[in-house]
Amino acid sequence: MWRPGLIELFQDRIILHLAPLRESVHCPSCGFSTTRIHSRYRRKSWDLPWSCWPVQLVVHARKFFCDNVQCLRRIFTEPFPGVLAPYARQTQRLSSGLLELVHASNAESAARVGGLLGYVTSPDTLIRLQRQEQFPVLATQILGVDEFARRRGCTYGTILIDLEAHQPVDVLEGKQAEPLAQWLGDHPGVGVLARDRSGAYAMAGRIGAPAALQVADRFHLVHNVGDALKELLRSRRWEIPVPQTDANVAQPVPQAVLIEATLQVAEPRPTPRKLALWEEVQKRKGSGQSNRAIARELGVHRKTIRKYLTAAQPPTCGPRLGRRTKLAPYLPYLRQR
Repeated sequence: MWRPGLIELFQDRIILHLAPLRESVHCPSCGFSTTRIHSRYRRKSWDLPWSCWPVQLVVHARKFFCDNVQCLRRIFTEPFPGVLAPYARQTQRLSSGLLELVHASNAESAARVGGLLGYVTSPDTLIRLQRQEQFPVLATQILGVDEFARRRGCTYGTILIDLEAHQPVDVLEGKQAEPLAQWLGDHPGVGVLARDRSGAYAMAGRIGAPAALQVADRFHLVHNVGDALKELLRSRRWEIPVPQTDANVAQPVPQAVLIEATLQVAEPRPTPRKLALWEEVQKRKGSGQSNRAIARELGVHRKTIRKYLTAAQPPTCGPRLGRRTKLAPYLPYLRQR
């Protein structure tokens, strides 16, 4: 398709000048073949890099006359299907490579990695490519429906997933029943509709696909089981089994004994640092030093010196007791189990 032309090497890119070899071109409107050239122009587009060098193509394209008298178009530009889309600044294989990069990470990371590999792009260009990407809507038998938040609490959307191919099918605006019902009506053939517990999606399934079987997906099934288990535990009174004696007579453990055993704490003792500081303060005060001088030499506040002098024994800090909960009386039994 291409005829080798001039190759230019710059500090930041490689430029390839290319010219098409076709003698005749078909009109995109009527399909009439013509050879009459109207004019020539140059198209500049980026291609896949070569050894981390960006490659730019300068295509010396042509414009043709359409000789079909019944065609409404008189002049058309030469198309390059499968290689370069109309008005495109990137070849289709370059766009495919950039889309694979951005699908694997995000626009910022893909642009940074692409710059190291020789791709000339930016995060905004990658986002624009993603927005222009179109997915073919295929006939699916098992369709998954769920909502997602574009902006939490403000804007929501509905995503449709082909659960057999594990690929997204379409994205609808909002999470109401009308858009989904219309989509199901426009795409018949859905046999199974996997949805969440939303009543809007259930109504949309009954309207748009009345013959489809509506099922709950695995996530919401587990969610339903968890809710049912919570309600079961809240509605029952559970008793702790009492230990059996040698005479096989049940002796209940008094609750006061359990509480006392739970709240028993060790006798508080001063830490070595506080003990040494208290002794040093008492010693220096006995030698006649003032509180200000003691505080300056020991590197503590005067209020601390005053507190240590008024204390008959080294200050202690007992262990912190945990917050009292309903579980506290049963902790010894749980530790034993």
